[in-house]
Amino acid sequence: MLPNNNNEPSNTNSNIYASQHIDENDYFVVDNPSFNNRNSYDVVSANSYFDVDSASGRNYDSNLASFEYDNYELSEFGNNGRYSGYSDGPLPTADLQFDNSALYWNLKNKKFYTRSGSLYKIIFGALFLIVSFILYTAISNNNSTQNPQPINTELDAFRYNVDQLKKIKLSEQETFLRIIHTNDIHSKIDSFSDFSEGLSCVLSNSKNISACFGGMARLKTAIDVLKENFTELSQNYGSVLLDAGDQFQGGYYFNFFGPQAIGEIVKSFGYDAMQIPHYLIQTLGNHEFDEGPSVLKDYLENINITVVSSNLYIQKDKHPELFNMIKPFKVIKKYNLGIIGVSTKTTKYSSSTGPYIDFFDNIASINESIEKLHTLGIKNIILLSHLGYDVDVNLATQINQGVSVVIGGHTHSFLYSGNDTQSIGESEIKGEYPTVIDNKGWKTYVVQAKAWGEYIGILDIVFDGNGKLVEKYTKGSPIRISPQFKEDVPTKKKIEKYQNVISEKLNTEIGKVSGEVTLANKLMEYPHNNKNLLRGESPMGNLVTSAISDYLDNKNPSLNVDFSLVNSGLVKKGFNSGPILVKDLLSSIPYNNTISYIDIKGSAFHEVLDSVLRGHRNKDPIYSFVYLDNVRFNWTVSTEGSNNKELVLDKVYIKKKSSSLSDTDTDTNLTSKLRRVENTKKKINLSDWELLDLNKVYRLASITFILEGGDQIFVKNSFEYLQPNPDSNSNNNTTQHTDIPVPVNETLYSMIEMYFKKNPEILPIADGRCGSDPLF
Repeated sequence: MLPNNNNEPSNTNSNIYASQHIDENDYFVVDNPSFNNRNSYDVVSANSYFDVDSASGRNYDSNLASFEYDNYELSEFGNNGRYSGYSDGPLPTADLQFDNSALYWNLKNKKFYTRSGSLYKIIFGALFLIVSFILYTAISNNNSTQNPQPINTELDAFRYNVDQLKKIKLSEQETFLRIIHTNDIHSKIDSFSDFSEGLSCVLSNSKNISACFGGMARLKTAIDVLKENFTELSQNYGSVLLDAGDQFQGGYYFNFFGPQAIGEIVKSFGYDAMQIPHYLIQTLGNHEFDEGPSVLKDYLENINITVVSSNLYIQKDKHPELFNMIKPFKVIKKYNLGIIGVSTKTTKYSSSTGPYIDFFDNIASINESIEKLHTLGIKNIILLSHLGYDVDVNLATQINQGVSVVIGGHTHSFLYSGNDTQSIGESEIKGEYPTVIDNKGWKTYVVQAKAWGEYIGILDIVFDGNGKLVEKYTKGSPIRISPQFKEDVPTKKKIEKYQNVISEKLNTEIGKVSGEVTLANKLMEYPHNNKNLLRGESPMGNLVTSAISDYLDNKNPSLNVDFSLVNSGLVKKGFNSGPILVKDLLSSIPYNNTISYIDIKGSAFHEVLDSVLRGHRNKDPIYSFVYLDNVRFNWTVSTEGSNNKELVLDKVYIKKKSSSLSDTDTDTNLTSKLRRVENTKKKINLSDWELLDLNKVYRLASITFILEGGDQIFVKNSFEYLQPNPDSNSNNNTTQHTDIPVPVNETLYSMIEMYFKKNPEILPIADGRCGSDPLF
């Protein structure tokens, strides 16, 4: 638990740690109720004791002449770190506790007036010190094996006061720099206990708050503590706060508010309580482009922080604001420091960058920035990377010498060099913190801080004047943001504002399903380790595409859409039988995509399905399977040329627009139409279907992300455009044709909710839309 540094009493619900060691800088606070029936405390340390009394109406003296709490303030202390109900006799050593309150930390900072005490107090103080010494000896002997060091003690190792920092003797050329870093926050602005999804403890009504980690209010407290005192030092001492990307996407807050919620919080992180400017710099993750370049532009304008990415290409005349906001590197002259950014090239197909944004080669881009910085006389260089831990480690051996630290993200990697089980928690250690890489005699230190704000990384370094690190000063660790951290009050209030809106909606019922609605192969959760299991018919995929088709057929019949399609990566969970709540929908489909339509030639659609089945197109991987409505297709297995069996497209049928329900659909209401077909081999009326016409142009509806090149299902030759779309990822700049992705002004969530509203109880859909069996 971090100290409350604003001279206000601690919250009575604060967790207190049993004492683990006593030294000359530690204090204990012991109740002494015998002093004129007033609340009185004896505060004992290894060197002295303090007498801190309270009297109603007396407050803290800003001149530090005394510190007297009134009765209300004392009630706020509760039993924080004192032995309640002390009377004459030995003090029970088992009840000695650190006082992690404002009182304790003000004592530790020597903000109290030392007063002489009565003989009774002197005797008591001596007795207390003897007991404390015995306790210290016993605990010290067993600390390494029986008592893992509490996380606040781990943070204390990085709490330097000015005098301690000045003891680090630096030459005029050397620079002490504290790097505070985060990555992959993914809009997890609230604490969480579910380490598979990071669902908010508050919004999921968690009963065990002690198991909730992270949260931006706690993170803000940790950041403020870690950067305190640096502003009082000379220019060769400093700190920077760095974020390695992916603040967007990943939970209820983004589902409901987009980047607004995370933006409001991040906006305040670059300044301390005194509004002293602090360097906050970010690189871009792939998810920053999920809502398109225009949304990213608005977000960056709002948060007003420095953003760097050296390998990002932006066509200036198409996105002038973004071009001016994002630079290859940032120079902080005060520290002779350059910070280079680099973003993953996979963003081009995993997000929605549009045709006017692309990515250059990582190594060439970084080397160019190193050279420019050296030309400017900048020798101290940090790389802020959203490439992933393994890529960072490999990259450090390939780039030109000059980068001493890589602050990473993207792979959510937990790096750690200690053995504290509380710090490790449920995390799997992927490497050392820092991981030291040798690049032909130049050492580069690679770090990352897992994800979601569960950890904050801290790395203290000293540059030697030539850009290299002085190894003896290098010190760092990820610090787990546990429930013992106090929440920054202004940040907490901002979060609560959004919580109140969301909590009213999450438990709203949108409909019911009769029976489990699964992913492919009867899976209920997305198989991250074997995505091939998603190749096959998916009742969840069928439900989603049916909802899209139903909306367009009934709300926009003039659009004349022939079929709808989604990618297998869209759906992360199935629906359990029973009521479906809003939170079930958000958990199953984390991304509220927009829906668009586009025209595609039959031959191009045939190529798309065949490439999806094979899993590649001209050796370029395709990252998802597809699920469709009003389309039926099957495949054979090919073994030609290798031992790898490939699925090869056989036949494709499109449902006729004028067709009625097929022979398997005997009722006229939609709920019955969606009844599970247990025997998928049952013949279906062929007159309702027609073979795909390779020369015909069909109208296809899908999530905009897919139509813009997401997962590489479609490529620039799949569609032909009338004009380029600034937020399109198709890369097709031809203008002689008429087909572009056109949004239908309704989101996927809305379509699914309307589908449930029209059909209050839906049966699972498994009607043989795709497979290796004959279709008819």
